[in-house]
Amino acid sequence: GLASRSTRRRAVAAFGQPIANTLLHVLDAAGLAAPVGASGELYIGGDGLVAGLPDTTSFRTGDLARLRSNGQIENLGRTDDRFTHLGRLLDPALIERVLLQHPQVAQATVLGTENAAGEGSITAYVVPKSAPTNEGEWILGLRQSVAVLLPVYLAPASYEIRDALPRTADGQPDRGAVRGTSRNKSSAQPSGDIEVRLAKIWTSMLGVQSVNGGDNFFELGGHSLLAARMLTQVEKVFGKRVKLAALFLAPTLQELAQLLSQEHTREFDFRQVVKIQPNGSKRPLIAINNTGIYYGLAKLLGAEQPVYSLQLFDPSVAHAALPSTLEEIAAGYVDLIRRVQPQGPYDLMGWCVAGALAFEIGRQLSEANQQVGHLFLMDSWAPGYLSRLSRPRALIADYSLRWKLILADWRHVLSGEKTLGAFFSQRKLVGKLQRLLTRSKASAAAPASDDFANLETYDAWLLDYLQKVTAHYSTKSYSGKVTLLRSRLEPFGWFFPADAGWAAVAPAGVEVLFVDGNHYTMFQDLGARQMADHVARVLGYQAATPAA
Repeated sequence: GLASRSTRRRAVAAFGQPIANTLLHVLDAAGLAAPVGASGELYIGGDGLVAGLPDTTSFRTGDLARLRSNGQIENLGRTDDRFTHLGRLLDPALIERVLLQHPQVAQATVLGTENAAGEGSITAYVVPKSAPTNEGEWILGLRQSVAVLLPVYLAPASYEIRDALPRTADGQPDRGAVRGTSRNKSSAQPSGDIEVRLAKIWTSMLGVQSVNGGDNFFELGGHSLLAARMLTQVEKVFGKRVKLAALFLAPTLQELAQLLSQEHTREFDFRQVVKIQPNGSKRPLIAINNTGIYYGLAKLLGAEQPVYSLQLFDPSVAHAALPSTLEEIAAGYVDLIRRVQPQGPYDLMGWCVAGALAFEIGRQLSEANQQVGHLFLMDSWAPGYLSRLSRPRALIADYSLRWKLILADWRHVLSGEKTLGAFFSQRKLVGKLQRLLTRSKASAAAPASDDFANLETYDAWLLDYLQKVTAHYSTKSYSGKVTLLRSRLEPFGWFFPADAGWAAVAPAGVEVLFVDGNHYTMFQDLGARQMADHVARVLGYQAATPAA
């Protein structure tokens, strides 16, 4: 939450009584004791401040306060521009300096704000050097640039464009006057067919009378369930599908309209850093690839657990030369992670073949003397596991895997969950999963420029590419502990150990935790809640929605 709240809400916040041998004073502008009930600045002094020193000096705290008749000291906020957000006292000037580094930003002011639900956030008010042709696209570009330069807890949640920002007599930003300013109403209203039709959907879903172009869906009261319903309606009206993860990068009416205006709106999110859950006071949990599949898990972990997903490869850019080894790919992710979070400890997670990538990323971070707090692998097998078995055991394991996957699918046919046609059409999936455990002789050649022009081809390309480089990866030992989350329906026994082969390369230990569902449904319903319970317990807290 934020310290800069209304007087009514601040009335319940008090500093309480000072600790032993410490004195608290509320002084007025003249440095005299403020009367009971009058506001002043809080000073602190006494032996409890610095051991062994008498109360010859009292220090300014920068907190605005007043003395109650019962002796309690009431907190009224700050006397300076700093504000408290997510348990941290932040200086807006630090964020403003980053905003002003952008070549298209002329002025910037940052404030701690609250949405209608009383949840704290950071709002950036910016003045462009020249009027942008498309404001939604302009803000989206600024948001992406800032996300790379600032840690998640410092990145503004919303941006508002202003024609000018109020200044004090000495030319400094007048932050106190910014809240009362607004742009010309006509320029902030929805403009163009897409924004107007989108605004009708928002007003209907959110129960508000009107929305402006810069309004943020989540700050207007939107949440994950409403977002899913809203995007379903968007698909019906516009005939274009927008992924939930993309809404976190384009949460305003203008930004979402900009995505919808693109000729080829893609369902996947191609940005390197996707803040699935942007807020929270805890250490961020960093997911490797597969942005969308982590969405439900992120929500179940609660509002205090930041979760963001990293994708190194931009599908809109043709790559002339791609890394040919998993080590090279991991090194690129390490560089990206260090830009997002400069210092450890790092908490990482990866699903399926991305689990092997997360493992190598964790290993490289450890080698660079960066602490890896937790490494979560979801239904991921240690690369080359079968190759470390004797030939007879490898053959038995190979055919055992195929048979168990077929049996698991056949059970779905018998229960009516899957048609016979779907059963036969998905036999290719068995081959894909099989390649996770075997060594392929196929090369990891760079794709043609149009190989990932849409969602289906990009996802297929990325999976195939990672499988090929992983098949040639010689797994090295990792010094930290591994937490393996396994679906109950994945192969087990007959040379398929519970630890999925990771114990051989993780001597510190592998904790195996089982989750209901198969390789995919473990991220849904009961499986997702169980997974959230496991992850939260390992991280040291309780999930937002515990499994029954």
